[in-house]
Amino acid sequence: MARRDDSDLDPVTKQIRARQKARNIALGLFLGGLVVLFFLLTIVRFPTH
Repeated sequence: MARRDDSDLDPVTKQIRARQKARNIALGLFLGGLVVLFFLLTIVRFPTH
C-alpha cells in the first residue's frame, strides 16, 4: 500500500494529524516522566515508619 504525502490531504486532515502528533508527544513525555519517577522511587525508597 502506497503512503500518501501531506500534499494531497485536505486542511482538516492536516489539523487532525497535527493534533494527534502533539497528543502523542505529550503522552510520551508523561509516560517517560512516570518511568523516571518510579525509577527514582525504587532507588531512594521512602523511609519506613
